[in-house]
Amino acid sequence: MPANYVVTYFNLRGMGEVIRMLLKFNGEEFDDVRVEFSDWPKLKATIETGMLPMLEIKSEKLTLHETPAIAKYLARKFGMIPSDDLEYYLVERNYSLLMDIKNAIAKVQFAPENKKEEERKLFVEGKGKALYELFAKYIPDKGFMVGSKVSLSDVLFLSFSDWMKHYPDLWASQSKLDQYRSRILDSSENLKTWVAERPVTPF
Repeated sequence: MPANYVVTYFNLRGMGEVIRMLLKFNGEEFDDVRVEFSDWPKLKATIETGMLPMLEIKSEKLTLHETPAIAKYLARKFGMIPSDDLEYYLVERNYSLLMDIKNAIAKVQFAPENKKEEERKLFVEGKGKALYELFAKYIPDKGFMVGSKVSLSDVLFLSFSDWMKHYPDLWASQSKLDQYRSRILDSSENLKTWVAERPVTPF
């Protein structure tokens, strides 16, 4: 039976990975369309926003754009956003904090070569250290970050954890990070299999 979902993104984990993980966690098969950079200029002209990732839902004749919007759409569809007001706030807080971490890491990653070492040092000793510490502070000793089950912010953390581990000293300084990553993976055989078997990419 053809897959109902089509995820189109570059041959990277990047901002497309949380979408793939949300589908895998919920047992939904999808066509994983990976665009090579050499093919991107031609494809870009055909996409409404001129950006990826993009999610097509065949049964609903929908094409969705923008990672946060797609992730929240799927999370709501699959019951991964709490209805309780406070728990909803906590998921959104965690999501925003993870985006802050991702943006800070991207600033280093895409810095000019002659500035990269300086930006990395600033990140490790300053903003990065503070962000890792703050996020780890919100991780409970048991269970998940919000409520009794995996939510959107847990899956987003798992998708960003590969980037966060590029700073091994920061990662190791907060033991809760690795423990929590393992807890999320252990909650879902689908996710664990995906992480073990997905294509190997630089980021």
